[in-house]
Amino acid sequence: MISVLGAFLTTWDDARATLGAGTPVDGSRFDMGGRLDELHRTVAAATPGSAWTGSSAEAYTDRNHQLAATLARLAELDRRLGAEVDRSAQVVAAGRRDLDAVKQWVLSAAASVPPNAAGERALMPVVSKGVADVADIVQRSNSDMSGIATRIRDIGNGYQALTGREGG
Repeated sequence: MISVLGAFLTTWDDARATLGAGTPVDGSRFDMGGRLDELHRTVAAATPGSAWTGSSAEAYTDRNHQLAATLARLAELDRRLGAEVDRSAQVVAAGRRDLDAVKQWVLSAAASVPPNAAGERALMPVVSKGVADVADIVQRSNSDMSGIATRIRDIGNGYQALTGREGG
């Protein structure tokens, strides 16, 4: 027969597994906005100059403006993606921290009751609250991640829109 505490710990382990293992990845590897801003400035500064005029110079200038605009949009999208990945890492870290706090609270309470049937009965309301808290943490983390996923899909649509543009 599994104890009340054992049932809580199994539930807690399952909840903790939903938040993965290891250090959450931050958004720095996805945010190349700074580099793209540099490229944007370089491309925007590359003008035909006064020695080159006519339709070819105008076509070059138009194409350059298109490329510079694309680079600026890519920089913006990259910054947004990096920020969302950072948010995701923060959600994971907060969920893990909160789950650890609930586990510690339940274990501390369990340490104060006798290891018998009366202790099991005394532990029931504590475990019940602990399980409810775990469920709330998982639900909040899932809701937060769902919002992040929606925004990342929107960012992906932004990248996709750039690939379909002429001159993009």
